Amino acid sequence: LWARPPVGAARLLAGGETDCDGRFELPIGGNGRGAPARLELRLFETSFRFGADRRPEAAGRRRIATLPLDGRGGGATLDCGERRVRYWLYDPDTRLVRVKIDDLRDPPDPYTAERWTAQKRCVGGFNGIQFRARKHQVLNLLNPRWPPLPAIHADYPENRTRALERERPGYTRSDEYFGQRVLSGFNPCLLAGDRERPGRWRYWYNWDAYEQDGVHELPNVDVRFEVRDERLWPVRITVQRRLPGGTAPRSPLAEPVTATPEDGERWLAAKRIFRVCSGVGGEIDFHLARTHLNSEQYAIAARRNLRKNPLRHLLFPHLREVTRVNVDGNTLVFGRTGVLNVASALTPESVIDRFVDQMASLDWTGWRPRRPLCATHHYAKAANLFWEVVTAYVEVFFAERGPGIVARWPEVHRFSRDLVAHSLPYAPLPSDPGDEWIDRNELDDPGVPRQEVGGVLRAVRPVTRGDEPAPGDLENLKQLCRYAIFHASFGHAWSNSRQYDEGGEVLYASLGLRNGAFGPESDLSIAPTPREAAYQMFLARFLSGNRYGMIMANTEGDIHPVLLELLRSREEEFRSCEVDIYDVQARVNI
Repeated sequence: LWARPPVGAARLLAGGETDCDGRFELPIGGNGRGAPARLELRLFETSFRFGADRRPEAAGRRRIATLPLDGRGGGATLDCGERRVRYWLYDPDTRLVRVKIDDLRDPPDPYTAERWTAQKRCVGGFNGIQFRARKHQVLNLLNPRWPPLPAIHADYPENRTRALERERPGYTRSDEYFGQRVLSGFNPCLLAGDRERPGRWRYWYNWDAYEQDGVHELPNVDVRFEVRDERLWPVRITVQRRLPGGTAPRSPLAEPVTATPEDGERWLAAKRIFRVCSGVGGEIDFHLARTHLNSEQYAIAARRNLRKNPLRHLLFPHLREVTRVNVDGNTLVFGRTGVLNVASALTPESVIDRFVDQMASLDWTGWRPRRPLCATHHYAKAANLFWEVVTAYVEVFFAERGPGIVARWPEVHRFSRDLVAHSLPYAPLPSDPGDEWIDRNELDDPGVPRQEVGGVLRAVRPVTRGDEPAPGDLENLKQLCRYAIFHASFGHAWSNSRQYDEGGEVLYASLGLRNGAFGPESDLSIAPTPREAAYQMFLARFLSGNRYGMIMANTEGDIHPVLLELLRSREEEFRSCEVDIYDVQARVNI
């Protein structure tokens, strides 16, 4: 509380903290003369870091609101009444779970100054990727056929596929490499068993429910696999395109085309079509829905409600900045000017439809990483390692801070209530009668009851239903924490850091093909246009190349030392799964 005289500097009168309902009492002072006539109530949110004694300590504060008050007539006491602050509001104008951004204002969780500096290092300078992107944009404006794809590739560092092709010509188009990337690439696919052929595996994409732009091709594709010599091998791919002019959902389809490894160029073309589907599906389903947007709904509910509960020290380091980076995603990735609209067959409306379909069954209950399918299944092995680390970390944290968590349980109840009430209406993911789900670790169990709010069955299940924990509620809360930390850190880092591995060579993997889709890579009429290729290359490099917010760097000092120690103790095990723990981000901040 500050006094604001007509002339001169403001004078601090008193400070304190609100209770769990936002109420407060502050001693005004004033030497018996009552409150000054002009007052200002300044509201701050404090940040924290872990000190040398491994306990959280205040690390700064950020002003979130300034409320003018009139002290006239207040006497010795002044009742401020109820004042509402526009902070961490839900956006009512979206079908997703997003934070409300007021006009001309940042999200309530802005980037740190260090984060901005890291981003400038990544994109800036004469040789930075932003300069290259602008150069390609200007060349394309002068001539829509420029720059040619080799020139675009040459302006960026070699990605994984181009480097491998230089060392082992033909390897990245091989069946062996295809299977490896399906299991552990940018989009690690969760395979179902093949009901038609027990012992085989299956993955499919069906885009019938979504509007397409009529320019790009995004066919339905169904791939069958088998495991040999501890590796995954594709054995059959079926592609089904829409008939010409079919842009509306449920448009008529052409006859399916099936290819096998004996089919030469057609087999190579079918694998390329799957890589395109996997690029779009991986970006929307795995990267954006399961990590970016999923983490945002947990971040909003947590930041609205966890004030004094020690749970904030466990969750906030992993949920910070996600709302801010998702604002950038509105324009760069999934808005009308985003790469998904520019370079893929999906329209902006159908991208949102796909987000909704994916998030309508996402929930923390019972989730754990998939089981490894074979010895070379690096994603599954690394994911389970990280899950074990996070499980141990959460147990240690609850052992240390459990009494404080229980003492502030009303905040947990409100957190759970917000999370459930604002989650999407529940709808199961589309299934296929050909699927035989052998591993259901990452799949929602529809048999576990959900809660209705406002007459609508909600996707996210409650952690607790009261201001005191019931039997099982603490274990529920631990599971939610494991889930939220995993997806915001390891889950996001895996897909985000590998975007350039595949998307850094447009002929290998793009977000859309044209003019029938089937054909050799040498036919550039099928490939993305120069404008689309340049946009994809810039964004893939930018997203994968921005190195800030790594767990082990602990730049803000807000990650509990126990998590760092546990990760360090498993460093070599992670390395055997092709994961460097120093490359894992703590949060979704890019």
